[in-house]
Amino acid sequence: MNAQGVQVKTETTYQAERALGLGQVTPTPEWVLERYRRHDLWWAFPKEFIFKCLCDVTGKNILDVGCGEGETSTQLAKLGAYVTGTVLFPRRHRSS
Repeated sequence: MNAQGVQVKTETTYQAERALGLGQVTPTPEWVLERYRRHDLWWAFPKEFIFKCLCDVTGKNILDVGCGEGETSTQLAKLGAYVTGTVLFPRRHRSS
C-alpha cells in the first residue's frame, strides 16, 4: 500500500472511531431554529449574522463547504433549504 493509501485508511479509521463516540444525533430543538429564523441578535453572533444575510432559505440551494459534523447544514435544511455539505481534507506536504 502506498503512502496515500495508508493516509486514507488512517483517516477512515479515525472517522469511524469518532462516529462511534458521538452517540445518537438528536434533532435541533425548535427554539434554536426559531433563533436563527428571526436572527434578532445578528449583530452579536456570527451564525445569526450568516442566517440574516441568507434571508429566507426556503427552496435555496446551499453548499456548506467545511461543514464539519453538519450542524449548520441540518439547521438550514430544517428551515427549508436544499443543502449539500462537504469537508475538505488538506493534502499534507513534506518539505525537504
